[in-house]
Order: sequence, then structure tokens, then C-alpha cells
Amino acid sequence: MGYALRFTRSAASRLKEFDTPDQQQRLTRLRSSLSLLETDPNLPQLRSHKYTSVHGVNGEDVWESFVGDPAAADWRMFWHYGPEADTITVASITYPK
Repeated sequence: MGYALRFTRSAASRLKEFDTPDQQQRLTRLRSSLSLLETDPNLPQLRSHKYTSVHGVNGEDVWESFVGDPAAADWRMFWHYGPEADTITVASITYPK
């Protein structure tokens, strides 16, 4: 089952930061991980797991998934299911500067 992705303002802003010529490699990694998330958030490449210390604005369970190379484990996406049954909301994208 596939999901539609929605982005919070924060996540959308972070995504736009990578849409520049000098950030294309990072944008490609991020888009690849978003595509996997959209297809199946339980894919092993994402290493998705529930993030227990934070909840969504409506009390949703928040999940954490890795972006790109899981061995590097330096980028993460935080997301939750909903608001619709076939939707995932990407709340935040973190990366080291």
C-alpha cells in the first residue's frame, strides 16, 4: 500500500533548502528516502522506529527514519501517519551542517 506525503512548513522549508545546484546530491538522497517512505515506511533501508519522546500535535505517534546511507545515520526524517489513513505527514528533516 502506498502513501501520499504531506509536509509541515518546517519540513517543506528544509526540502527547499536542497533545491539548489550545489545541493543536488543531497536532494537526490533525500528524494530517494522520501520515495521509500511513500512506498512503505517499514522498508529496512529506512530503519524506521517509533520516537517515544515526541508526539504529533494531535497525539500521533511520531516515527524516525534515516535518510540515505543508514551506516552514516546523520540525516533523519520525523513523521507520523495521517491525517488521512493513506497519508504520511513529514514533520521534520534534520541533517548536520
